[in-house]
Amino acid sequence: MNAIEIRNLCKNFGEKQALKSLNLTVPMGAIYGFIGENGSGKSTTEKIICGLIHPTSGEIKLYGRDY
Repeated sequence: MNAIEIRNLCKNFGEKQALKSLNLTVPMGAIYGFIGENGSGKSTTEKIICGLIHPTSGEIKLYGRDY
């Protein structure tokens, strides 16, 4: 089982596309970090995983359950 599974995650803020078709799998027990330039979608992805904002499209599973 994976701790996090993200498939085709997209997030738009008006005309600006913050995330475009993000796919990510984090296995149970793994430690991952986000590295990237400013504006690359790191904080947006984390906010979506935490439920602070909603994605425009895509799906997230946490510990095998739809989120």
